[in-house]
Amino acid sequence: MVHGNRGRPCKRKIKEKTVERIVELALGKYRGFNDRHLTEKLNEEEQIEFCREKIRQILRCEGIASPRKRRPNKHRSRRERRAAEEMMLQVDGSPHDWLEGRGPVLCLIGAIDDATGKVPRAFFEEAESSWAYFRLFCDIFKKYGLAVPAWSKALHRSSKPYVLSNGVPLGRTTPSVCKARFFNPNPLHKHHCRLT
Repeated sequence: MVHGNRGRPCKRKIKEKTVERIVELALGKYRGFNDRHLTEKLNEEEQIEFCREKIRQILRCEGIASPRKRRPNKHRSRRERRAAEEMMLQVDGSPHDWLEGRGPVLCLIGAIDDATGKVPRAFFEEAESSWAYFRLFCDIFKKYGLAVPAWSKALHRSSKPYVLSNGVPLGRTTPSVCKARFFNPNPLHKHHCRLT
């Protein structure tokens, strides 16, 4: 017994001219395109309509690899949170249009406890500056004491000067807070940190 299609060409076989055209376009006009992008361009621009897998098979048979390999995700290990409250604060400033156009752009200066996620202090300032961080630390130290390690991103040199809304320039650079460990050898003396 012999199958009726034996000896006949497959109806789904792609014509040799079409394969040559796909290879020509992949090496010429669409050089550097990955398989998915090449398939989309062939469908849209050249009216060559095949699925991505078929285009991939044709290109691999001709020895053409996809130029861009998918990069593996970078492994990022998360730092363990501190074990107890008040062991470390994370501080940062967030300049944003907090008033949604009804006032000046303000910067939210705040601190968050690393272990619990509680926010001991946050307030708005006209700009992120060392004075804003000093105020933040002073307010926290007055309430909780001074034995607090603090982490912050480094404030960087800005291409535009920091200027308050009243026109007072603060300069282009604000000092970095980065990592600081604050201690007070005598916890009874909290009053030395005052803002006027």
